[in-house]
Amino acid sequence: MATKNDALKVYSMPGTARIPSISPFCMKLETHLHMAGVRFETEHVLFDRSPNGRLPFIEHGDVVMPESERIIRHVARTWGVDLDAGLSGRERHQSLLVRLSLEETLRMVRTWETFCIDENFERAREYLRAFIPASVFEMAIPQVKARQLEKLDKHGILELSRDEVEALGCAVVDAVADALGARPFLHGDRPTGVDAVIYGFLATEVRGVV
Repeated sequence: MATKNDALKVYSMPGTARIPSISPFCMKLETHLHMAGVRFETEHVLFDRSPNGRLPFIEHGDVVMPESERIIRHVARTWGVDLDAGLSGRERHQSLLVRLSLEETLRMVRTWETFCIDENFERAREYLRAFIPASVFEMAIPQVKARQLEKLDKHGILELSRDEVEALGCAVVDAVADALGARPFLHGDRPTGVDAVIYGFLATEVRGVV
């Protein structure tokens, strides 16, 4: 069984000169770990290295675990650090609503903007060129796009116009901004887990590739 004395390694999507990772979920996890004071090292990889095809994932002793929320629960149990300790039931529910708005709705909007707007897709394509071997690049990129479009189709967002998708994204950002108000963090002066989510999504929105 892994303990807090075992090395923690985070496998994360690469970033740019402006941001450690272009993935909001990777940014969320790394920010959460920094906030919790948990030491870790990072290796930048692509999705094919992940056990479930998604990033981030961790290696911690004999544990290999994907999914940022699962990893955060594992860290809380192992290190005894809960960023949400002291929150009321109402505050926890508010955190959940904000997190799901970003991770479910804004995530789909960002995916749509990346793969359905030609100029954005071209920027993403050129960014990935540095990380995919040239011998398979031209074959791999259409496969990546096809998988993402399939996810968007199942979600139903492909039925919307560009104006509708962009309005949905703006509505989520406005709702989160309204929830924050003038406070530095969602629940006041102390950061909690949801603030790592907010930072991960807004930082990649402002400083990402597209």
